[in-house]
Amino acid sequence: MEEDRVKAEVTRQKARRLNQEKLDRLKALLGVQSDTEAIEQAIDLLLAEEDIKDTLRKVKGKGRVERVFT
Repeated sequence: MEEDRVKAEVTRQKARRLNQEKLDRLKALLGVQSDTEAIEQAIDLLLAEEDIKDTLRKVKGKGRVERVFT
């Protein structure tokens, strides 16, 4: 799925009103300097999380958990 997003990547200029405190916090959390980097990384993380959730939904009930530590 990642390859599909990379192939179809199109960059567009967007103007949005955003809460600056949240954006500053996001930049600090991600360790980036620019607003754009922070937003891009946050979007990437959210999309990756959705891919993981989708995969987990697909495998739900198809295996079992084995206790390895007692």
